Amino acid sequence: MYASRANVPDYLIRDGVTYRIISDHLGSPRLIIDTGSGNVAQALEYDEWGNILSDTYVGAVPLLPFRFAGGLYDADTKLIRFGARDYDPETGRWTAKDPIRFDGDGTNLYGYTQNDPVNFVDLLGLSTAIYDPDTNKLIVYSDAGVKKLEISAYNNVTKSSKPFPSGFFQVGETRMNWTPKRYAKGYLKSEGFFFIAIYGVDGRIGMGIHAGRNNPKHVTHGCIRISNNDLIDLVAFSLDDPIKHLIVNQKK
Repeated sequence: MYASRANVPDYLIRDGVTYRIISDHLGSPRLIIDTGSGNVAQALEYDEWGNILSDTYVGAVPLLPFRFAGGLYDADTKLIRFGARDYDPETGRWTAKDPIRFDGDGTNLYGYTQNDPVNFVDLLGLSTAIYDPDTNKLIVYSDAGVKKLEISAYNNVTKSSKPFPSGFFQVGETRMNWTPKRYAKGYLKSEGFFFIAIYGVDGRIGMGIHAGRNNPKHVTHGCIRISNNDLIDLVAFSLDDPIKHLIVNQKK
């Protein structure tokens, strides 16, 4: 069950037992606690690069697949899967080149979080944006996991509309949002110059990120709204380092 983080769950239900997962600031599981008895079912320690220093669980089948920074751990290869690539904690590098090559952040195509895994995490191996509806913040990370942009964003919707759901989504094209006909109808004032399309939102169409109304808190039909100036900054960033995915945290 995902709640406070997008990359690692807070609760796990297995064989009728509910476990609480306590993770650190990166999303690395540290303690897995049986909520019924209060006993610690598993305790994990890592070094700064994600190598497992200790693991108290002795069962044949792992309690959960997540390890360092919330990545998917392969016990046979000791590699950790983050979205598009596998990370090797022994070398502190990706096992494959950056899929977007030199359009990413830096010249080292195998580098992980610019060699600072203590403070940063690369959830996908690609540029990504994370929206938190509780803090009303949209934070953009480069493909190296470095925070590049933090802007105010809102998902206030009309009474007949559903809010943007939590989950993992594909970011589509950025397109000009006006034509002479649409301009005449007031769409330019309503939505701003640009529209960033988001796909895979529960079968809903026309979902995305846009500005307009001169007030980012104004209601939408489900889209995420930001200010005109922030939208320009977001589009400018995307031209240099295209955002591939959007993660929307679950509202508390």
